Amino acid sequence: MSALAGSHVGAVGRRRVHRCLVCGEAIPPGEGVTTRYGGQLLHFRCHTCWVRFEAHPERYLEGRLQGCCDLEPERPSGGSEWTCE
Repeated sequence: MSALAGSHVGAVGRRRVHRCLVCGEAIPPGEGVTTRYGGQLLHFRCHTCWVRFEAHPERYLEGRLQGCCDLEPERPSGGSEWTCE
């Protein structure tokens, strides 16, 4: 099965629920980014996933998933603390 073939995970009501081609996460209805590539409509969870795809489309078309920056952020190790300003 190709990554494109696995991009749909089911239906909610009459709307299809899609999985991001880059991170594999479900995309809530009405959210995400879509683009046409090779004549197919592709779905991405966020703008960053779309940018990652644009940089290396062959990686994701082969089904190699990567984490999404909009998911749980990585925490620094040790006693480090970070804040948003």
